[in-house]
Amino acid sequence: MKTKRIFDADGDVFSFDSVVVDCVPVKNGYALALEQTAFFPGGGGQSPDEGTVNGESVREVFEKQGMIWHVTPSPYPAGTSVHGEVDARLRFRRMQQHSGEHVLSGIAHSEYGCENVGFHMGENYVTVDFDRPLTAEQIADIEKKANEAVYANAAIRCVFPSAEELAAMSYRSKLELTENVRIVIIEGYDACACCAPHVRRTGEIGLIKVLSFMNYKGGVRLTVKSGGDALADYAAKCVQTSELIALLCAKEEKIVETVHNLQEETGRLRFALGQEQRSRVAAMVAAIKPTAGNAVLFCDGLSADSLRFAVNEGVAKVGGLFAAFTPAENGYRYCMGSASVNLSDYAKTLHAALGGRGGGKPNMIQGSVAADQKSIEDFVMKNG
Repeated sequence: MKTKRIFDADGDVFSFDSVVVDCVPVKNGYALALEQTAFFPGGGGQSPDEGTVNGESVREVFEKQGMIWHVTPSPYPAGTSVHGEVDARLRFRRMQQHSGEHVLSGIAHSEYGCENVGFHMGENYVTVDFDRPLTAEQIADIEKKANEAVYANAAIRCVFPSAEELAAMSYRSKLELTENVRIVIIEGYDACACCAPHVRRTGEIGLIKVLSFMNYKGGVRLTVKSGGDALADYAAKCVQTSELIALLCAKEEKIVETVHNLQEETGRLRFALGQEQRSRVAAMVAAIKPTAGNAVLFCDGLSADSLRFAVNEGVAKVGGLFAAFTPAENGYRYCMGSASVNLSDYAKTLHAALGGRGGGKPNMIQGSVAADQKSIEDFVMKNG
């Protein structure tokens, strides 16, 4: 016996009545096998449905040898009549995402010869992997045509063709399939083997938006949102944009230009600050007398580059090690250099004594310590 899969024919059925065929105890409750169910058990990159049976939360849904099992807190003996409710809001979100992916993949296949070789549906987005690279212009074209398919409100239907019908069909599939094959057909745009529930028409998908893309295993990976999730993402970004406009005192169409100008100005200021810091550090290092032992320099407000500059300037003046420190949260950041001391070994002792962490090469290390200036100076001057 196999469970009748109500969702195969209609993904918009969320309430149903059924009879328990079997009930077995499992780790997190009792697994009920039902005569029929609207609960999708997961597959094709989509997670199992959530909802209730007889008002109790369904903790897990899975399929085994054609039977669909529903894990509930309480046992329901075989023969018990039960009522199921699928979380309609969550199911619809997922159907929007999945149907949107089919439209996108179908168009990528027909327009650019792409094969979908990977699909993952997260809680907030979908990733789609195609087997060949695509340019930004090509991806924009696919997205545009996918949304035109939404406007067309094309019918989406699910069929189980016979072996003969299947052999004559042109459809997308990652596997070689021969029997009990369910084909999801989006009229005029796609035909794909898939076990998951889908919306009835493309108009129900809503907006299809490619958020980002990256090269992946010789092809391309798209991150996509559809439907309500795409709208929510757009709304959040509108809020962020409005906040940026207020912060930058810029017109919306000038945001990118304004940020570029700020980056250039920040770069100039950083360069000027770096030059000032180097002049200040160079003078402080010049004032240190040459020594056969160690030397330590403390200076406020130094960047990592300025710390390294100080060490490069100071190493030539010591026979041991030269260390530069600048105040940081809960202690100091540091850089140390030496031509004679193995600082990779020295760092272990330093960090153990002063509550620090960091690393580097035998001739230079960087990191931080959680200690006061006197403790640091005492340790460095006596060790090395």
